[in-house]
Amino acid sequence: MEDITTFEMLPDEMILLVCQHLRCAEILYSFFNLNSRLNSTITDFCHYVNLKNVTYKQFDFVATQIIPQIGPSIRSFIFNGQWENIMPNKVDLTFFHSKLSLMLPQLHTMSLVNFIDRQLNLFLDKITDLLQLVKLEIRNLRNEHGEGSLEKILAANNNRLKSVLFDYDSIRFILTKTKNDKASSYPSIEELMVNLKTDKTLEHLFILIPHVNRLHIDFHQLSSTSKSALANISSFVHLKDFQLRSINIYWSLDEIAYILITFQSTQPVILHLPQLKSLYVKGTYEIFHLVRAAPNLEHLNINFNCLSMVLDDASTCELLNKGIVDLEITDFQEVDSIQLDGIAQKFNHLRDLSLALKNPTVFVDSLILKVILLWRDKNLRSLYINGSLTDEMSKNFRQWLINHSHLCQEDLFTVEYKTNWITLWLQ
Repeated sequence: MEDITTFEMLPDEMILLVCQHLRCAEILYSFFNLNSRLNSTITDFCHYVNLKNVTYKQFDFVATQIIPQIGPSIRSFIFNGQWENIMPNKVDLTFFHSKLSLMLPQLHTMSLVNFIDRQLNLFLDKITDLLQLVKLEIRNLRNEHGEGSLEKILAANNNRLKSVLFDYDSIRFILTKTKNDKASSYPSIEELMVNLKTDKTLEHLFILIPHVNRLHIDFHQLSSTSKSALANISSFVHLKDFQLRSINIYWSLDEIAYILITFQSTQPVILHLPQLKSLYVKGTYEIFHLVRAAPNLEHLNINFNCLSMVLDDASTCELLNKGIVDLEITDFQEVDSIQLDGIAQKFNHLRDLSLALKNPTVFVDSLILKVILLWRDKNLRSLYINGSLTDEMSKNFRQWLINHSHLCQEDLFTVEYKTNWITLWLQ
């Protein structure tokens, strides 16, 4: 076997393995134009260019000497808004003051990183006549002048864009409805990921992008006004992938059910509610998909009939058991009808438990004793029951509990009975 004495004697596979440990700009700086064979080997790095995390010398050389040569073959390029402030005039002229359609005629995907709103507005004016450019990615867009305009971004490149994607660190847009909404629609947009400051603009957003088939939105909550507006939207026939990311803490199940019903024709419907902490279930619903979308759920207020359905569903119980520490059960009629054994078994991390009967005049002495027994070794912190005490219990409620349970005089706990609400604080 012939000895390998020079780098270019390595097979392409090994050279590409070496490139996996180098940044794009380092590869271009080190290997481009050394010979035709290496140029062919690193072809993909000439198509998808990222100049981040390199030395100033490498960046300056690649930007001024190499990019002008490989520009016609570049398919994806990342622009950094900070370049305009830190690089010399010759590089500034290359990226921010030259005609991009001449420099990057085959560009398909453009990524804009670390721009501020006013700077982006000026740069958007240069994104014109790029015949192949259909995808725009924007990351860490900052709002310093209140000049962020989603409409101007959607209209970039002479309305040729099909995909516009913002990351979660970018600014939140407020859309202003105008009299010329229909005239200002952008039918070429098929994919949009965007952060909205309020959902009141959701109807307007669909007017702007009538042919969208993939829509991911990050916003706060649904207002009743917005629900009515959505109901009047004629069709979502193009929408196939709808994802909702909420940063609001409190949602009603009705609001989420409305979202699911409205977008039931989409495939798939994805809910992402990482900061949802409390959920109130007023009717009887299947809540597995909702609970799965809210991994940090801690507080559940649930109707008795719905809870009975949940206790029969192992998958839902498993999800709830991971996070629920505060459980409120409402609207059960008889003391013996509630499955306390199952609740104690399937909700292992409960700290607070509330039980509300439909008829608060029902005596709940046996219910109290059963809860205390079942949660004896489970670190229950508080118990709230909406019901009535017998005369014997109400005369000295604390002593009655000591006489009829494992609780002792020395134990630290306190009790209260007021307007048919029994409160027991343990530990």
